[in-house]
Amino acid sequence: MSLRVNICGAPSTYKTTVCTALESKLKQDKLNAETSKEYARHYIATYGIPKDLHEQLIIQSNQETRDRAVDETNQIMLSDTPAMASYLFGKRLLDNLMRKQNTKEPTKAEYKFLEELYMKTLKKTYWFDLIVVFPPTGTIVEDGVRHESIKDQLDIYNGIIGFLNLNNVKYYEVGGEVEDRIQSCYELILRTMEMESYN
Repeated sequence: MSLRVNICGAPSTYKTTVCTALESKLKQDKLNAETSKEYARHYIATYGIPKDLHEQLIIQSNQETRDRAVDETNQIMLSDTPAMASYLFGKRLLDNLMRKQNTKEPTKAEYKFLEELYMKTLKKTYWFDLIVVFPPTGTIVEDGVRHESIKDQLDIYNGIIGFLNLNNVKYYEVGGEVEDRIQSCYELILRTMEMESYN
């Protein structure tokens, strides 16, 4: 049985950097660990920023495929893509669309897509064994793909925390500099493996 670890946070909170470092540290302990690469980055670079909820379902489905493939072949599966990312971005997309159209309620089709996103997101969130949330750093690193602001970073963080709290999902919040986040996550992973039966 593998340990599934989800590192959550807004862009520019060291998620990918931490996962890369964790892979190295865990392999030094003879533990087979691998990070499931973020599909949304590939999608945006190829097709542009999603403009409707259906695209978020596509992103979510492909991320699921990547995560399960890594999970099947490793002792520890690391993901730097928040489980609730597609739902949060989909909801934000719909809110912006409704604001532009000056409407207060989504259409039946939009509501159905959002509901489907929510249910799949909830199922995926519970699939992880350990969820760690990184708070905002207050800085944004331009990656040539996304263009979030400091306000977006805070909104995404609040959305993640809000989703987890609303659904009573246990998580650990880890802050500090990148080295602090690496060490804290490393210790959490080892402690979780000691407490549970992971091989």
